[in-house]
Amino acid sequence: PESFTDGKVRSGKEEWVIRLRRTPKVISELREYWPSTVLVGFKLEVGTTDKELEERGLAFMRKAKCDVVVANDLARIEGDHHRACIISRDGEGRRWEESKEAIAAALTEVLGTLLESR
Repeated sequence: PESFTDGKVRSGKEEWVIRLRRTPKVISELREYWPSTVLVGFKLEVGTTDKELEERGLAFMRKAKCDVVVANDLARIEGDHHRACIISRDGEGRRWEESKEAIAAALTEVLGTLLESR
């Protein structure tokens, strides 16, 4: 919230206006504090093509200095059908998965490979 009120606010007021202020993206600061941690970012978009989703996921990876990014589109999430792209640290490895279970399994595999290489 943009401002705070100390104490109780009377409940008889008919209309409330709450102004919100954008908070910083914490993920962008994590690498500074924990440089050796394995950092996974999640990038949710709406109404993108596969190519746009990959590009935005890769840009997010570079900006936030993530090791892995899972990029998906809200418009493509329906029940267990959940199309997502998993992008590895170098940006070269990209895997498309089609369900929540497959995404979890692929993410586990990618992270296992990344941790073994350390």
